[in-house]
Amino acid sequence: MLLSMVRISALAGALLCWAGSAAADRPLVTRFGPFTIQSDGQGQVSTAVFEMQAQTNGPIEARYVASGRHCSSLKMHFEVDGAPRAISGVLPAGGDSGYVYLGRFAPGAHKVALRAEGVTGGCNLGRLLGWSGDAFVRVTAPGDPSGSPDLGAVVIESAHVNWARGHREGGCWVGDSGAMASFDYPPQSPAWSPARTSDGLYEASDLADRFSHGRADLGQVPPAERRSLAGAAALIGRAAAGPITRRHAMYDAGEATLTAFVLDPERGAYRAVLLSGSGDQTILNHAPAAADLLGRLKALPAAQACLKLTAPAHR
Repeated sequence: MLLSMVRISALAGALLCWAGSAAADRPLVTRFGPFTIQSDGQGQVSTAVFEMQAQTNGPIEARYVASGRHCSSLKMHFEVDGAPRAISGVLPAGGDSGYVYLGRFAPGAHKVALRAEGVTGGCNLGRLLGWSGDAFVRVTAPGDPSGSPDLGAVVIESAHVNWARGHREGGCWVGDSGAMASFDYPPQSPAWSPARTSDGLYEASDLADRFSHGRADLGQVPPAERRSLAGAAALIGRAAAGPITRRHAMYDAGEATLTAFVLDPERGAYRAVLLSGSGDQTILNHAPAAADLLGRLKALPAAQACLKLTAPAHR
């Protein structure tokens, strides 16, 4: 698994280098603190929270930096509008959670809260008495057009996922809208878990949310390639009927997948078709249309640039 993580880190670096001067999202960051919170000392989970306001048009991320004067370690729970969203790993004095993705929310104001959980050790004998530090909230400001990418009617995604030291995933996508971008979930983020429609489609907002994590634009797809992608919509539909087999290949390699999404214009949602995969499992789509679609993608320089950077096994 460690070898796979090294590979993924190298690929992420390659994506950023290849992106050149392309600008990633420019979110708004607000600092809250330093602050100090007192708990009632009845247990390890703080009865008091530190609250912050977030004005966003969708995604919210938060970061906690523990005080360097802490005499024991803790974990940090992140909540939005009173609901638990994420929890950090164990943070020692001065520890930094990094930005933690909390989800995508309705545009407007939301309440982000931090709730500490003590860890026995040091001066902590089984009860959390208080905690302090700094907090940051990162949002996509209302009206920022970069917050919701134009996906188009056909989207090809090349993604990788790894489970070493916590869940980690990312990749890149190419759309017939002309957009091409990478995405990268922060460490320890929960896996993407969209709510599918009753007939198995993915909402456009969920797909846009997936691609908003650490997005870096990779330039524009040339018009000729955009037309080729648009013409592949029928192939994607036929590939959905093909049988898919999964065969164990190795251990601790993670998983790299190639997926096609095609928009159902009447529903405004996307049908996803898994085309191939490698890593712990070898995934094959046996539909002739899937092989045809893979052949077309190999002829598109923009698509190949994405595949070479994120999932060489698909080439």
